[in-house]
Amino acid sequence: MAASRTYELSLREQVGQLNQRLKGWECVQRNGQSWAVTDVLRREVDRWGGLGALYGLFRADPWSGVTLESGISVAERADVAAMVTEYCVQHSEHGIPPLLAEEAPHGHMAIGGSLFPVNLAVAASWDSWGIREAAQITAEELRSSGAHLALVSGLDIARDPRWGRTEECYGEDPDAAAAFVTAVVEGMSSVPGVGVVLKHFAAQGAGIGGRNGSSASLGPIDLGDLHLTAARQGVLTGAVGVMAAYNDIDGLPCISNRQLLTHILRERWGFDGIVMADGGAVDRLIDLTDDPAAAAALAIRAGVDLSLWDESFTTLEAALERGLITVEEIRQASDRVLAVKDRLGLLGAAAHHGPATTESTTESTTETIAARARVVTTRLAERSIVQLSTSARALPLPAGTIAVVGPNADDLPALLGDYTPPVTGDLGGIATALRACPGMAERVLTPSSCRERSGTRWQVEPEDLQVCRRADAVVLVLGDTSERLYSTEFDNNGAAIPSSAIATGGEGVDVASMELPAEQLRLLDAVADLGTPVVCVVVSGRARALTRVLDRADAVIFSPYPGPAGAGAITRVLTGEAIATGRLPISLPYGDGVLPVAHNERVEHFFGYADQDGRSLPFGTGGHGIDEELCMPPRVVTAEALRSGRPLTVTVRVRNNTHRAVHHTVLLHGQRQVTGRQRRKNELLTFTSVSLEPGAERDVPLELHAEQLFARNAYGEPMVVPERVTMALTPGPHPPGTPGVHAVTITESS
Repeated sequence: MAASRTYELSLREQVGQLNQRLKGWECVQRNGQSWAVTDVLRREVDRWGGLGALYGLFRADPWSGVTLESGISVAERADVAAMVTEYCVQHSEHGIPPLLAEEAPHGHMAIGGSLFPVNLAVAASWDSWGIREAAQITAEELRSSGAHLALVSGLDIARDPRWGRTEECYGEDPDAAAAFVTAVVEGMSSVPGVGVVLKHFAAQGAGIGGRNGSSASLGPIDLGDLHLTAARQGVLTGAVGVMAAYNDIDGLPCISNRQLLTHILRERWGFDGIVMADGGAVDRLIDLTDDPAAAAALAIRAGVDLSLWDESFTTLEAALERGLITVEEIRQASDRVLAVKDRLGLLGAAAHHGPATTESTTESTTETIAARARVVTTRLAERSIVQLSTSARALPLPAGTIAVVGPNADDLPALLGDYTPPVTGDLGGIATALRACPGMAERVLTPSSCRERSGTRWQVEPEDLQVCRRADAVVLVLGDTSERLYSTEFDNNGAAIPSSAIATGGEGVDVASMELPAEQLRLLDAVADLGTPVVCVVVSGRARALTRVLDRADAVIFSPYPGPAGAGAITRVLTGEAIATGRLPISLPYGDGVLPVAHNERVEHFFGYADQDGRSLPFGTGGHGIDEELCMPPRVVTAEALRSGRPLTVTVRVRNNTHRAVHHTVLLHGQRQVTGRQRRKNELLTFTSVSLEPGAERDVPLELHAEQLFARNAYGEPMVVPERVTMALTPGPHPPGTPGVHAVTITESS
């Protein structure tokens, strides 16, 4: 905080530093071949004598209304950022620039930004290196554009797949999420001048009924164990900010939860960055206070530093006059914002307000970044594909003609997910990619309306079956889309209004049923009745109940929104050029009403539903063609050995029975124990990956440290090793129904 104290700001200027009220795309306008700042920005900067932060200067999507034609191009970004920054600096008595914050959930959400698979997909790849590389590339693009803050999803844990934002999660497991959040923060923080703001804090993925922003009914143990673990790891790794979520926890909104934002985040974890409000979240507190000033006071006293689109924070001076907050509370929040600016190199004599270097905006450098991005997004897309079932008559695709039908048969936007900018070039999907394979151009059949149906509510057409009857095999592409159209209506925070949207996923689009839409299931049954080999590709950003699909199709592939390289990656699996090596980061229920199904729910005395199969296709399913054997004799470990810091090593013998080289992920499961606390059915202890040539066999060591063996406390922290505990580790059974996933049984005694 010391550097920020060199600026003696007036009260009005301090409040201005807490201001992120504007939407960036409203602050600039095109004048012929150049850009200029608008009166919207001028009025705000003049009002506060500066600006704390500006959100979404480069954002382009249907909500912002920014199109490929009207938006800021890659070549223009740095100049526009410099223009906006210079205006703010010149009109600030102290010359303080704004933080430029940009959405970056799976790439920079701007025209020409590199686009990667969604979080659920990269979690299915289990590729920490690829995730880190994608994050670094995104940060390089942000910095070369003059932006400073990357708003990154990753803290939400998907506990109810009905939630539309499941695609933004790294799945249902807190340890997997913590590992991937670590990779993201490391990757982005390796680029000087870029800071990560992690969202959403906390427990937004536990909303009742899977409804967006609804209450999370959690006790302190489940809150800490499941929903704070990734956040704590991200903070310790170096995130400069967290975003306080919309939801409440047991009735207390995260945005006004001092226990969460101050006691846990700052006092226990030592976090010294900023807490940013989610968009309009502070204004939602007006419903609880009937008073904007009281709403702002609740948030700032809880620990919020920087608002987002809120009017309430403009009333902080009034709140001070009424005694609702103190001068020191405003000063403390302003100091935190200034400290982050200092940390990112925006303050002081050596401050640099523009892009990282002049060279970073050159065409050759931009192309180099883009080339690296293509390699990484292709790798992540291919490794994210999960093979749920197969048969020799279906995969690889047989010789002859191949019909490609279904709502996502040739639709690139359906592969991309939410928070996606407009894309350029051919919008073809899987059918186009398959047709481009050598010798396949004349063999691939699609309905004439296939491409025209892209972006409309889809219905089964007679031509679909006519095409299938002429084919020797059928690729049936089902699932969801999170595509937003420019005709979609939006809530004031950018969430789609479901009644106006074609989307079946993404922010604001929650569903009641886990089954695929009825039209898709009718097509599945009609195609399967033909007797032709059927490969079903399910593209989705959430778990779906696929029992009927598994029963009727000869082979089933599950691909969480795999990004722009997804069509090619799926095609390589279909033709046998590649092996699907992804593993489910989320459990798939067997049917509607079978929720929750997460692998790490608590042990219960339950014999199943009377009217429904209560099982699931479990977390970790995948990795077909790979044999695993746990090579581990029973052992006893004392408290002294655990506290020494030396890891325990568990070895899994892995054999590749496929005809291709594979990148395989080994998952080690167990049950963490605390005396007197109900255990979880199954927990991920650790994971690692190995590359194997065809027929190769290898012993893969997995290290377990003390913090991985004991449960966590209510703050997401590893519990201290008890003084007199001993632990017996023995090979355990597979988690029920999960081939190739090994477990150890941890028995605690004192």
